[in-house]
Amino acid sequence: MLRASGLVSFARDRLGYLVRAAAEQGVVARLAMGRATFLLSSPEDIRHVLVSNVSNYEKTPRLVGKRGRSFFGNGLVTAQYDDHLRERRVLQPIFHREIMAHFSGCITAQADKMLARWEPGRTLDVHKEMHDLTKRIILRALFADEPEEVLDRFSRAAATRRRYQEALLGMFSLAAIHIPSPIGFMNARADREMMEIVSAALRRRRSSPTPLADFVAMLSALRYDDGSQLAEGQIFDETRTIALGGYETLA
Repeated sequence: MLRASGLVSFARDRLGYLVRAAAEQGVVARLAMGRATFLLSSPEDIRHVLVSNVSNYEKTPRLVGKRGRSFFGNGLVTAQYDDHLRERRVLQPIFHREIMAHFSGCITAQADKMLARWEPGRTLDVHKEMHDLTKRIILRALFADEPEEVLDRFSRAAATRRRYQEALLGMFSLAAIHIPSPIGFMNARADREMMEIVSAALRRRRSSPTPLADFVAMLSALRYDDGSQLAEGQIFDETRTIALGGYETLA
């Protein structure tokens, strides 16, 4: 097992630490991360945990505890057990293949805009270009008709929240959450900015005589089995999860 310096090594080089652990121990690696922590590399093992026997496993307290909920809120990401199943069921319709196909025009339009900026002979950072492209696609999928200025505001706030997430998940103690810090103040402002944008978008969609086909409108239209709709706070939590997690995964 990788020994005492595990947490420090992970904080310094997360990917490198995990790659070394897998290389040294194989498809099941035990990590020196405080409580018993294992890294699975086999697709069969990963499916066993995440799909076939998901009820046997809990999400990490770093995600579903106070630390994680202070960032992700109370949406699907932090839900467990019956709550997680209930949230998955209500959200599934907006991720149906036909809904995804609806966004093909958005994807093509954003790709065309990116290519129009490229010039022969110009050196490009391909990672940055793809990162920016996927971010713009997701923002347009969330807020179909919002002005570019609104998308830019949301994007800047999301970037601040992302930096705070990295700092938050790297904290060794929950007490650090309560210590005033520049990144903490910036995160609070960014969170308010994102909430204001989502709330304004929701009001417009709920009052519009013509239904809009973006994720915010779809989240607003979802209903649980008892006929109740998602609360505004939950719509906000799911929106920022898509905005923050989606483009990082895609890029």
